[in-house]
Amino acid sequence: TTVTVNRPGESIISENFSVNVEANRPGDLDNLAYHNLTITKDGTTYYEENTSLEGQESDGHLYNITDFPVSDLGSDGNYTLNTTASSEGGEYATTETDFYLDTTPPDASISDRLNDSWVNGTLNVPFTAKDETSNGSIMLKYRNETSEWTDLKHLEFTQSSFTFNTERYCQDSEEENCAVKIVVSDSAENINSSYIEFKVDNTPPEVLISSPEARSWQKEDFTVQRAVSDNVLDAYE
Repeated sequence: TTVTVNRPGESIISENFSVNVEANRPGDLDNLAYHNLTITKDGTTYYEENTSLEGQESDGHLYNITDFPVSDLGSDGNYTLNTTASSEGGEYATTETDFYLDTTPPDASISDRLNDSWVNGTLNVPFTAKDETSNGSIMLKYRNETSEWTDLKHLEFTQSSFTFNTERYCQDSEEENCAVKIVVSDSAENINSSYIEFKVDNTPPEVLISSPEARSWQKEDFTVQRAVSDNVLDAYE
């Protein structure tokens, strides 16, 4: 008598999954008598199915569950799937596999220090990203005058900040048209994200003094005539 666990094959699970467990009678050995399947965690049984095969001339039996609901399990943690089969002659076989249930998204947070503020040049942006079970990946994205996010680069979980060049990726605007976002995933493909938006002005204002004339001599009070313009703000001092 042999038993085999074909699925789940993943070590970490976050969504409904498939169970495929089979018991077989090799060669001309006695017929199978029963086949049992259990899923347990810390001594608690969350799923059990027993099938009697007495009197059936069967070479094998299959437990095939295509969409096992994780809602039938308990909290996140390590689970054991065990399957046991016996023959009418008293021979039996058992095997088990472990998998980890992880339905908790990773932590993802960008410091809001720059959110809704005026910025220019290259920014140093603090962030945090971590997962209690298994780190996956961090993607830094940005958007500029559009609702679509563009991938910029991968970050590492060992990092605590990233740099972002507003001159390269943003247009000057008094609206919050530029933004950066981190998208964090863990090994179970749970996802979390965080973003900030800011206003950008990388262009200095233009100042023109038309009076008095440059390098001219003055011997009494005079009026200064000036023209100031800026591509974003009209205010000046």
